[in-house]
Amino acid sequence: KPLYPTSVYATSKRDQEETVINVGRAYSIPAVALRYFNTYGPRQALSNPYTGVAAIFSSRIINGHNPVIFEDGLQGRDFTHVSDVVQANILAMEKEEANYEVFNVGTGKMTNLLEMVEILIEN
Repeated sequence: KPLYPTSVYATSKRDQEETVINVGRAYSIPAVALRYFNTYGPRQALSNPYTGVAAIFSSRIINGHNPVIFEDGLQGRDFTHVSDVVQANILAMEKEEANYEVFNVGTGKMTNLLEMVEILIEN
C-alpha cells in the first residue's frame, strides 16, 4: 500500500525504509524495515522527552505527581512492550520471507491514555 506522508518527518522515515529495501535488493543483502509503535518497558529512560507518553506518565507517578492528560484521555495508542519488539527483531532476522518487506510492530490493540495511567499506577 503506498504511503502518503503528511509531514517532513514522516516523509524522511518512508524514504529511509525505501532506501534500505532498495539497497538491499540491489546488492543482494537481506533487508527488513520495522516500524515500532509506542515501545515501553524496563530500563526505559524516564527523563528523555522522546521516550513517549508511558515514560512521561511513569516519571510523574514515581515522583508523586499526577500525570497530565490533555483533552479527555480517550486518545488511543498501540503500546508495545519491549519484549515484543525483541521478538519481532528476531523473527525479521531469522525468516527469509521477511526479506525486503516492511512490518508494523505493535499489538494491534488500542489502549487509551486513561487506561495506561491506571495500569501504571497499579504497577
